[in-house]
Amino acid sequence: MQNLDYLFVPELRFGVRGCRFLWREMKLKCGQMGEIRNAKELKERLYSLFFELTGYKLEKGEFVYVKKYDNGIGNSAGLVSPTWWEMIGLPVLITRFTEGKSPSNGEAGFLKEKIQEYIKWSRSIPFPNKSGESQ
Repeated sequence: MQNLDYLFVPELRFGVRGCRFLWREMKLKCGQMGEIRNAKELKERLYSLFFELTGYKLEKGEFVYVKKYDNGIGNSAGLVSPTWWEMIGLPVLITRFTEGKSPSNGEAGFLKEKIQEYIKWSRSIPFPNKSGESQ
């Protein structure tokens, strides 16, 4: 069994509060993952894992609410951003995998650029409440 939990260290700056809990749960699951031969296979497994853990497909769009990630603290408790995962989280994990280490030297520059894109995107999306309705 392949242990890929090193890909999740260090943690990244997250879009909304639920992403941190999903990151940690994915880290645990990836610590017990079967053999991954290449980046394409890792990407497919991470997409499947996202769906398995959240019940939502990993695709750009609005925030989604996942009750098990709601710790009751803050407006975004329990919210996960599939867009953050697609724009930032997965590309970082895949890059760490292909480079065989964590983190890479170029990661800081990539993150700065992608975080700016994500912030711009997130300001255009209505922020949902816990019932899933936009505010």
